[in-house]
Amino acid sequence: TKLNKNGEMWIEYASRDFCEKKPFVKICGITNIEDAVCAAKSGADFLGFIFWNKSKRNVAKENVLKIRKSLEESFKNGVIKKMPKLVGVIVDLESQETNDALFLVKENILDVIQVHTFETAVKFCTDSRFENIPHYCAVNLKSQDDIQKLDELVKLGEPRLLVDSQSQKEICGTGIQINEEIIESVAKKNKQMIAGGISSANVSAIIEKFNPEFIDVSSSLEDSPGKKNHQKIKEFFDI
Repeated sequence: TKLNKNGEMWIEYASRDFCEKKPFVKICGITNIEDAVCAAKSGADFLGFIFWNKSKRNVAKENVLKIRKSLEESFKNGVIKKMPKLVGVIVDLESQETNDALFLVKENILDVIQVHTFETAVKFCTDSRFENIPHYCAVNLKSQDDIQKLDELVKLGEPRLLVDSQSQKEICGTGIQINEEIIESVAKKNKQMIAGGISSANVSAIIEKFNPEFIDVSSSLEDSPGKKNHQKIKEFFDI
């Protein structure tokens, strides 16, 4: 059976040599070329772009086009050793921002869609219009009761799920560390994809304790929302 683009994305993800004993790293909330190149040069596997007008890190389609072009030039010139995967983070399926992100995926500017919030993920995963879109889902977990949301998405065919902390204001870069008891409960059911309050101060402990496949970092590497601190990025990857 021929795989669709989503299946192809997961096969590529699974082909990673985990003998390296280090997780994938996504730097989220990228808004400009300089931060994107710094993150890629430092070793980021994924760069995240927020397509949600309520976020302080919301980015325009035109900016992502420019960033992609600059990254490709940097890769061609040897400034960066590998091209990171570019991720469009969506929240509202009916918004213009989501339309822009889906357009960029179809045009091979973005590589993957991150579908954020449980409610949006259910709608996305049960809508045939999106079955060919490379994606993964992110769910905000506040309590043990929320873990059942992961079970429901697994039943819908999602092989991995990103667990994040709960905030009323942001979907990425909350700065709130997810409860470790929740992570431990999730670990019994799913391979770990973790976001929420990860920083240079705690990333070593998180990796040692939970051995995640994938970690997602944003606000701890910023001077202000959407503006990264390049020294903090380099220090994070050194750790």
